[in-house]
Amino acid sequence: MTSKAPLPRRKSLAPREAWFLAVMAAVVIGMFAFVILPYFDPKIPRLVLEEIAQRPLPVLGGDAGSELRLGDLRGRPVLIDFWASWCGPCAAQSIAVSHLADEVGDSARVVGLATSDEREAAESFVRSHKPHYATVFDTDSRLALLLDVKVLPTIAVLDETGTIVALERGPLNLEELHRLLERGRKH
Repeated sequence: MTSKAPLPRRKSLAPREAWFLAVMAAVVIGMFAFVILPYFDPKIPRLVLEEIAQRPLPVLGGDAGSELRLGDLRGRPVLIDFWASWCGPCAAQSIAVSHLADEVGDSARVVGLATSDEREAAESFVRSHKPHYATVFDTDSRLALLLDVKVLPTIAVLDETGTIVALERGPLNLEELHRLLERGRKH
């Protein structure tokens, strides 16, 4: 029998191995910086904000042909509730959003924005739930796409200048809605 002697340990990496590890580290850091990091602090381009502000939105449950532009709401904070008639959590949250609208009165604006839905279904939802705030229809879901709304309900808050200061996905209670709306108030 021959016994094999253990191989001696290397004390450093060969230049080729070191180069490979450096490249792999750079790839991982690059993926983090360009793929994951933007989700933590998304900056919405000014052009997108202007399109959102100027896009006419048909008012649901209102007079035929009535429209609302979010840009017309500047001067007060605005809370926008993205919802759809088929979304169970949206229906539950609409009650909290109605309470919020009652509590803030004229100090802020609350707007419901039906998206990813059929117009008739959204109209029926408004007639049956009777929200205490203006509700509009996102024709072709353009605003939801511009703001990367992928989950319903989603809440967006604009400050007095029309800048989006918060975007929160998933259902929220009344206290959380108040907290978000406070981000829209300038001190």
